[in-house]
Amino acid sequence: AADTFDIAAPKLAGLKKLTMRLSQYGIVFAKPGSAVELLDPSDKPLGVKRSRDDFCEAALQGTVQIGGHRYSVAGKGKKSLVDCSLPKYSCPRCAGFALGQNRFVRLGAPGTDDNKVYGPVPYRTVAVRPGSLALGTALFIPAARGLRLPNGQKHDGYFFVADTGALKSNQLDLYADPRQ
Repeated sequence: AADTFDIAAPKLAGLKKLTMRLSQYGIVFAKPGSAVELLDPSDKPLGVKRSRDDFCEAALQGTVQIGGHRYSVAGKGKKSLVDCSLPKYSCPRCAGFALGQNRFVRLGAPGTDDNKVYGPVPYRTVAVRPGSLALGTALFIPAARGLRLPNGQKHDGYFFVADTGALKSNQLDLYADPRQ
């Protein structure tokens, strides 16, 4: 199982060592709001609205769950829907990402191509820069082996690529469930 952390370490002799930066993301669990309507990449309404703060947080994290449905960032529109920069929103990095222009798709909706989407598994799923590693790629990170997880288990060092994001080429974005 993806959330069982007891896989044996691989043989590492002869492998190239890489230096990576690690960041962390999570799914935003939001209640329906009335301030900002989610739009798809062609600016068509997805039929759900949320608060400005929830929009900005979801635009930064990449995924939001509202009313039992998940929506994932799928590109940028030409027009900003909300200002996610300081002082209106408490995210110093957000202004540079034009988060208010983010557009979403509903995961699992009829007619969408999300067969490439893997379910997120806390402390196992990573996102990478588009085009750097194929979705489904298994990674072993020796430095993570033995680290204690919030549930008390020790990590075995294995991760899998399940998502892409606006990341640097040497960056991995680790999914961590914000409810844990």
